[in-house]
Amino acid sequence: MNRVAAELLQVARLLTGGLFEPPPAMLASIIEWGRSKDAVNDIALYQRVLADGEENIEYYQEQMEKKPERDEFYQNMIDQSVKQREHYETMIEEKKREITFPRVRLKEWKRATRKFKVNLRGWKYLPKLKKAPYFKNTLKMYEDGIKVTLVRGKIKSKGDAYWKSIGAMMVVKMGAGWEQMVKHELTHFAQDFIQFANATGGKALPTSGRPSQKIQTPEVKQHIKKLTPELKEKGVKPTDIHDLDDVEFYTELQDAVDAFKKNVDLGHYQNTKDDALSFIKDRHYFNTLFRGSRPKWRKAIKEFMKAVL
Repeated sequence: MNRVAAELLQVARLLTGGLFEPPPAMLASIIEWGRSKDAVNDIALYQRVLADGEENIEYYQEQMEKKPERDEFYQNMIDQSVKQREHYETMIEEKKREITFPRVRLKEWKRATRKFKVNLRGWKYLPKLKKAPYFKNTLKMYEDGIKVTLVRGKIKSKGDAYWKSIGAMMVVKMGAGWEQMVKHELTHFAQDFIQFANATGGKALPTSGRPSQKIQTPEVKQHIKKLTPELKEKGVKPTDIHDLDDVEFYTELQDAVDAFKKNVDLGHYQNTKDDALSFIKDRHYFNTLFRGSRPKWRKAIKEFMKAVL
């Protein structure tokens, strides 16, 4: 094996151990933008509450004039409305301080789109990735950045988020867990980037951002819902296909690690081996791997335990 081939293999293997992480600078920037946009909508909501409160005060004042015998009652309602107004005015100022991303408009939105430049600063794979044969070409390919869209309400997907390689675009439904979804989908971008950078002769290396070749399940693709007879015999269901897809191995594993750590912070679990095993037992991802691919399951368990304990 010549030196170039050896370096290429080294780059291809750098993601087959440990957890796979997206570029941290890009993740931080998208999250900051999303939090700022979220704060804008919160402010709009509080402003509507304030407007309703002002109408209530006017109504109570009118009633006081019409029914002076009930002055005490209406004055009490006015006092409560004034306290509520002060409360929401304070919350609006707090929310304004949460808008830290540059040039975010104070306008309520249902769908927001922004392009983010590819920023690989601080990405732990970068030093080795620079040796990949098409690293510079891949940077050039993504010179316009990636498009990120945040949506309030339903999106055109069965899930709450997705990444499209063609067009380099991410769509995320805002709501509980949206930040984790951004991390998940940005990880798919990272897989694409490494895959393109490692491409040789037009063919991408199969280990780019995926588990090692010896435990891959290339026969399972989430866009193909048909199960092979072998998978059916193992008890694999159509709903399991997503988690068995090689491209989802590290993204779902990272989601599991982050979910466990969050539950530890909330006091639902303790940072112990017994609680980690209990979490694994209840997680659909691990159960799916157990049914469909024992080698993947063993690898996932090993990396999960290493990350959380």
